[in-house]
Amino acid sequence: QVGEELFWMDRNYRLSLEGEFGEGVENTGSFDFSPDGSLIAVGTTNGEIRLLDISEPYGANGVNQISMISGIPGEVKRVAFSQDGLYIAAYVSDSSVRVWDIATLTELAFYQSVPVSSPIALSPDNTTFAAGTTYWDIATGQPTGSFNLPFDLYYESAEYTRDGLLILYALRD
Repeated sequence: QVGEELFWMDRNYRLSLEGEFGEGVENTGSFDFSPDGSLIAVGTTNGEIRLLDISEPYGANGVNQISMISGIPGEVKRVAFSQDGLYIAAYVSDSSVRVWDIATLTELAFYQSVPVSSPIALSPDNTTFAAGTTYWDIATGQPTGSFNLPFDLYYESAEYTRDGLLILYALRD
């Protein structure tokens, strides 16, 4: 709601929520807005992804948890919506990336041993995802390409352009 603070970042750049959303939500740096801006996906430290409806004010804090993906084996380090809003991907502390169908909450893909705690982005056609400097085929789970940077940086975020021809990385040293 206008004039109310629902989310804030602490000094360690981790997301916090105001209100009673349960254990694990107070301590996470993992969130993403849906393409239409009506949902926020919040990855928790206790292996959950919570989908919060922010399109209309509900409850005391102006948000309504509409669904939850649970049983993820580890902290959800990164979450990303697909550009069409149909899927959500997560990088988990066990070095895996997982992809779910949002409508059914069904896990569609699982990739083990994805290197580094890196940002993830789904391509506009939902056929590939980027994790760090590697591109992965969603159907086969195999890497399809990668690139190297001539310097060592931390990847903050990644996003494909709408046409899928470019991917933009935000980096810091």
